[in-house]
Amino acid sequence: MNKRASLLSLLLLSLAPGVARAHGGLPIAQTIFWQGDTLIVPTQYWGVFYGKDGGPWRWICEEAINKDQLRKWALGGDGTWHVTDYAGITSSRDGGCTWVQSTGEIQQRSTSGVVADPADPRRSWATTDGGGVPWNGLFTTTDGGVTWTDVLRADEYLRGVALSADGKRLYVTGTPRTPQPAPDDGGAGNDGGEPTFTPVLHVSRDGGKTWEEHALRFVLDGLVVTRIVPVAVDPRDPDVIWLRVESDPTSVLLRGHLAGGKLDLTEVLRKDGTVQRPGIAGLGFRPAKDEMFIAAGDGLYRVTGNAAPEKTSMLSRAQCAAPTGDRLYACSWNYMPDNAAIARSDDDGKTFQRVFQYADTVGPIETCAPSTPVGQMCPLVWAQYAAQLGITMGGGDAGIGPGVDPKGCACALSPRRDASRSAALLPLAL
Repeated sequence: MNKRASLLSLLLLSLAPGVARAHGGLPIAQTIFWQGDTLIVPTQYWGVFYGKDGGPWRWICEEAINKDQLRKWALGGDGTWHVTDYAGITSSRDGGCTWVQSTGEIQQRSTSGVVADPADPRRSWATTDGGGVPWNGLFTTTDGGVTWTDVLRADEYLRGVALSADGKRLYVTGTPRTPQPAPDDGGAGNDGGEPTFTPVLHVSRDGGKTWEEHALRFVLDGLVVTRIVPVAVDPRDPDVIWLRVESDPTSVLLRGHLAGGKLDLTEVLRKDGTVQRPGIAGLGFRPAKDEMFIAAGDGLYRVTGNAAPEKTSMLSRAQCAAPTGDRLYACSWNYMPDNAAIARSDDDGKTFQRVFQYADTVGPIETCAPSTPVGQMCPLVWAQYAAQLGITMGGGDAGIGPGVDPKGCACALSPRRDASRSAALLPLAL
């Protein structure tokens, strides 16, 4: 190893004590955000990838963001990023180059969900699920995450929030932190009214000013489930909230409908899954065709109107579905048999073609100044981790040699996209 490579290795260790370790898991695309025609793809364990359909693709390393490798992401209409953390929210107001921790009450609590307001580009919302605090809450920010204000307090582990397209209807779910009297369900499975941990659905019809509550009683294999997460408000009807039951080893998609002051729950789809890897993930809607797409652990499903879900493609798994115009994008599986971290369908989900594999990444983000945390850290981490994405870096010693560009890749890249190479990489990131 030459002297330059040795110095770089020492610098890596000095910048971040844990940065030389493997990321802890394979990169798995979770969702797709859009900025113009650029796709932004957050992943578990590996940070965020971004590029156009057709490339090129670049990367922001997770080491410069925060320590929560299973973080959830939100992108505000003003370009501000917010992600969950073990405590509070981490935000970026400069395009992902610098990440700043929240302050105040929210910083005293772990966060469970964060979403951008679809109607107000400066507003975002976050829920907390701390255990050693007097209460948890739904918080909102209108200044890019500089301050967060609670609009709902509850003695519950709050699981997340979903908003209607106009930002007026809010749905928040939570699980009581102490047993509560069983809801009045006519005695069905009530065990004589003994206290339970039945989840609660909090609903606001006025943007968070006032709230109503509904019990979320759902029995799975003879047991009342305790973890139900809001997935999406149906854009076709704000009285419909789509919910996910998270348990081991089963995930269930529920349709909740508010009518006459009551909440009706209907099971729509059931799949194998875990709390960390739910068998049912994101939803995508195409109201003009009265369609909904369900991303699931065994592929993609389409629901037309009130019909039953039908599997719509040969994708082996999906984490998100994102209809955009006449095209349908999906977060899929980077390795065999799909060989596509992001796939695209031009025929309403019947067939898909690869848009992006991690091996297509040409290097870390180039637009961050070298003085920013991302500009300092990501090029150095990239030199170490590129091979785990299936990228061969030329120039000897893993591409470390004269002429290193401090803002980007150290050398020429040769993406390897073949299935055998992808399969061979599986053990490297585990």
